[in-house]
Amino acid sequence: MKVFRITADRKRYQMIGDAPGFVETHLPMRAEAPLLKNWQRLRMLVDRPWKKRGDFLFFPLEFLVTSSTLTASFMQCIRSDVQTLPIELEEAQEDYCLWNTVNFVDALDLQKTIFRPPPFSSIPKQWFFRADRLTRPMLFREPRCPSIPLVVTGEGDPASDFFHAYHDRGMKGLTFELLWEDG
Repeated sequence: MKVFRITADRKRYQMIGDAPGFVETHLPMRAEAPLLKNWQRLRMLVDRPWKKRGDFLFFPLEFLVTSSTLTASFMQCIRSDVQTLPIELEEAQEDYCLWNTVNFVDALDLQKTIFRPPPFSSIPKQWFFRADRLTRPMLFREPRCPSIPLVVTGEGDPASDFFHAYHDRGMKGLTFELLWEDG
């Protein structure tokens, strides 16, 4: 089993620009809660429009964004881990979805994890996880680091494994940083 941090491939692909008022009007008070039920489709602008658009885009605060069609094709991988919300993307011909990871798993092994010095002491420098709490391939967030999207791969049904599906399909726009490997 492996745990990766998902980040944007900023060097080669577009990202989503910050949508004015997004945090104030759309994020709940508790990070582990789904986004508001009265969600209204947002129109979002692309940051660095001169770059190529990948299959996946990144939005500030670590949300993934992709087309509605592509989202539907990944449903088996993200079904219980992600809340998908419709958005409009600048100069896009099709509908897009913002992926809000709502699967929070308290899996960090606090006895072994090494944290950064202040003022970043809530972010691990060296990650260790409790394998017994990572029971399947999943997208998740660790409650102590809720702004960092994580993915588990290597255990369970390969058809439900987002990491493998992303790579097998030759998707572009994201990078995966290995944080921890079991055993």
